[in-house]
Amino acid sequence: MNILAIDPSLTETGYARSINDHGIIKPPKVVGLGWERISFIRRRVLSLANGVDLVAIEEPFIPHDPKRMGAAKKLIELGAIIRYQLHMKKIPYVDIPPTSLKMYATGRGDGAKVNMIVAARERFQIGDTVNDNECDAYLLWCMAREGCGCPIVKVPQTHLRGMEKVSWPEIGETP
Repeated sequence: MNILAIDPSLTETGYARSINDHGIIKPPKVVGLGWERISFIRRRVLSLANGVDLVAIEEPFIPHDPKRMGAAKKLIELGAIIRYQLHMKKIPYVDIPPTSLKMYATGRGDGAKVNMIVAARERFQIGDTVNDNECDAYLLWCMAREGCGCPIVKVPQTHLRGMEKVSWPEIGETP
């Protein structure tokens, strides 16, 4: 099962394709913050998606504070463009809410970033050299493997509650 996991970000999009193939997509500083940046990330994600059976994408966090909606809007646009392009290429994808990912990784739906990194290092053996975007992508990859019936580690039953709110597609099914 070939799975790509994406944690969309306008500054450092995390990705994971295997235990040893994960990292970040970081647009160069010369790329602006608007559509050029979104296009750069989209191209890199689609390149990584070649030959995969499923893409797991973390849904964006929607802030309640109107002052933070500008950045959230661009992140929503990035995610929508990635999903549309996957759809056009007939690559199945699954949306994973942040609270579901946190529940799967830490046993709590409101886990802090540091707890996610600790879980990735200790339970899922990611290593010490990752940032939170790469970490989230790796944990999304682990969660998607679990959702497809091929987990990389056994997680506590309480953590599996994170799987409940995710609509796992059949492989070959395009949303």
